[in-house]
Amino acid sequence: QDRSQEDLEFPDEMDTPTDIPARKRFDKYRGLKSFRTSPWDPKESLPLEYAKIFAFSNFKRAMKRARELQEQAELRTDSVGVGMYVRVGVRGVPTAVAQRLLTQHGACP
Repeated sequence: QDRSQEDLEFPDEMDTPTDIPARKRFDKYRGLKSFRTSPWDPKESLPLEYAKIFAFSNFKRAMKRARELQEQAELRTDSVGVGMYVRVGVRGVPTAVAQRLLTQHGACP
């Protein structure tokens, strides 16, 4: 339990393996003095998360657009939110097939 609590508190930390030197294990990574201001080549083989961040040419505009899309999604009536229950009706199923499915799954018509 302590281990899982520690993982929740520090999700980006990783234990160094005991059988491989840490320098060799993490040699494909390099540190940045400042994530925002350090120069780096966008074509470099970087983790996917870095590429996604670099793709923002105008962060404020991207943030505004994301908020607009979220508001539009919240106003839609043709979608179902997370955690909501729905009832789905199926038409045109022959009675014999429907009864067989219902009895197999323990439901009654």
